Amino acid sequence: MTSNPENPCDDEDKLAPRIATFWRRIGAAVVDASLLGAIGACLGFLWFDQLAALGRTGRFIGGAIALVYFGTLNSRIGQGQTLGKRLLKIRVTDAKAALVSLPRSAFRATILLLPVALNGMPVPAGEHEQLWGIVLSILIFGVSVATVYLYCCNRRTRQSIHDLAGGTFVRNAESTSEIHEEIWKPHFAITGGLCLAVLGGVLMPHTSEQPEFMQQLVEARRLVQSAVPGAEVSMQRGTTKASTAATGQTSTSWILVGVSMWVKPENFERVADQIAMAMFEPPSGIRDVGQVSIVVSYGYDIMISHARATKAFVHSLGEWLKRLRIDEPTSAAPQV
Repeated sequence: MTSNPENPCDDEDKLAPRIATFWRRIGAAVVDASLLGAIGACLGFLWFDQLAALGRTGRFIGGAIALVYFGTLNSRIGQGQTLGKRLLKIRVTDAKAALVSLPRSAFRATILLLPVALNGMPVPAGEHEQLWGIVLSILIFGVSVATVYLYCCNRRTRQSIHDLAGGTFVRNAESTSEIHEEIWKPHFAITGGLCLAVLGGVLMPHTSEQPEFMQQLVEARRLVQSAVPGAEVSMQRGTTKASTAATGQTSTSWILVGVSMWVKPENFERVADQIAMAMFEPPSGIRDVGQVSIVVSYGYDIMISHARATKAFVHSLGEWLKRLRIDEPTSAAPQV
């Protein structure tokens, strides 16, 4: 008599009395995120300008609130239940159904919140700016993709990266039996493959760009930063190709400048003109671009909540030069 080989995809029904189901965990996460978002929105309503003045460091406020919330309530102090978990009747424990300590729960929460905390953080300008951007992208997107994959596909134990790191399980609240099951090992290989795919996606644009292209982008960002000191500047440059029956294939180069201000500007349009003037007026100013988009925003970002007022100004190079009353370069007059 032979037994059927174990199928990890059939284990969810067998462990239903113990392991919390996918939808219960998602429901709890929605409740918790809504609660934290409401707290952040209240803080933003009361102290909008003060939070905006903090810049990206304001994210540490929301991060600290989220860490205290998840770290404390998912530990034995909160009986392993945030508000969302309490409503959905699930809790965080170890394999033996014991509630976990506060440091262990805080470590688990840190792993969970890390990609969210890093998302949107500015890349330090300088010689290693590109390297920092790659590292942050891998941490943000690689960890996020691996987390989502394990959430959806690890049906045997329903452990994601933060659960595996903390040695915890999310189980139904009434369950007290020990969990002996382990994650299906091929999940680790699949997760590693997904992270490599993310790495390839991050590196591909950098390897395809020409050195002169990157140097122009760095110089353009330096010029913009000089016009709005203290603001956070991001910049993208590329080419859009189009094909029509009348003109054939044409390409248009473009630059997208994003400026996040932490002090409320008196006039968004004046700020955009200052940025454009810095980019176009110097003898070394930019002249080889078809369209320039300048997006100026002001607001706060405390991770659990953010709000911004945004104005976008999109013109061709010729329109910008005319708007700023900058003469377009002309060929030198012949000597007589």
